Amino acid sequence: MKTIKGLLWVFLVILFMTKSSYAFIMNKDLGLVATIEAATGLNFLTFSVTNSSGSDVLSPAGSTLSFGDLIYSAVTDPLTHVVSTSWRSDHAFAIEIAPVGGTASTMNINVQYSELTNPNSTTNGHGLGWKSTVTFMNIINNVESPITAHGGTGKMLLKDLPESGEAVTSAQIIAGSLRMYIGMVAKDPSAAIPDPVDGEVFTNFDQPGEYTGKLTISATGF
Repeated sequence: MKTIKGLLWVFLVILFMTKSSYAFIMNKDLGLVATIEAATGLNFLTFSVTNSSGSDVLSPAGSTLSFGDLIYSAVTDPLTHVVSTSWRSDHAFAIEIAPVGGTASTMNINVQYSELTNPNSTTNGHGLGWKSTVTFMNIINNVESPITAHGGTGKMLLKDLPESGEAVTSAQIIAGSLRMYIGMVAKDPSAAIPDPVDGEVFTNFDQPGEYTGKLTISATGF
């Protein structure tokens, strides 16, 4: 019986609302507004990257990215069991570029490299440009994916960056955030992104001394 009363009440209300005459009719428009502030600039952040228990650990770095004193080490290929030795660094670097104060509908980045000092020049050998790489990554919700438009895999030797610079366009940075890894060629067969085939590791055939180069990064956004 309770259910029947409920149905009758609904019927009476509908009947009342569908009468042909009304005391008044009112329409009201309500505006909705949401604003995203435009970016006021671009932020450059540099980090030293080390590996601990299989996870990357990032520590703030300055404007001079030093690989420090290299360490002589051996790596065994898990397939061929061939042991290779080289001088390596125990860390790499990450450079992040992202809008500040809002969003940037367009963000274009240009990366150039120039060789400075090369102790191998006395023997016609190569410097850091042949022995270091840059890997371009797009960041979406803190998940990295390589931008394969650069080098086919996302990783390039520094010496292969064009003299006019390697251009990263806003179309390649879906989430508006770019991370670049700067590391030394290791020829590690287990690396997620292999080093370019013509990359060189530091060996005992290289001359002692300080090898230096310069990265120039320019960015525009609006």
